Amino acid sequence: MDILQNFGVDWVLLAAQIVNFLIIFWLLKKFAYKPIFAMLEKRKKLIAEGVENAQKSQDLLQKSLEEEKALLKKAQGNVVEILADAQKQAQDMVAVAEEGAKKRVEKILEDAKKEIEDQTLLAEKQLSKHTAELAAKLLEKSLSNLVDSKTQKEIVSNAIKKIKV
Repeated sequence: MDILQNFGVDWVLLAAQIVNFLIIFWLLKKFAYKPIFAMLEKRKKLIAEGVENAQKSQDLLQKSLEEEKALLKKAQGNVVEILADAQKQAQDMVAVAEEGAKKRVEKILEDAKKEIEDQTLLAEKQLSKHTAELAAKLLEKSLSNLVDSKTQKEIVSNAIKKIKV
């Protein structure tokens, strides 16, 4: 202990300093360290939550991007299907229109043929009638000098009956 006194250590002063240190340590621990450590712990938790939320947001964003890509692929597939259906419907409509047009053309041709036949028959009847009238007039004129009018009328009448039959 003599060595300590040689260095100038005063036991009373050393004991007072130790007591002061313990009092200050206790005061700092009670009023400074606990609130500081509590605040640091709170900030640590807050930072951890922020990192966790950022990770969740990143995962959610990645999942949303994947879903968006899947929806786009599905939509593109739907567009292809819709276009194929539209082309098929257009082809069907064209086929139906062509079939309808063919039927109308056939009907028009049929009606035209019938009209031509009717007109031909009418023209033949008119020609026949006109020919019969001309023949009767010709016969009347040629018989007028040869026979009397009564006989002439009988001959013309018989000739008209034969021509009409």
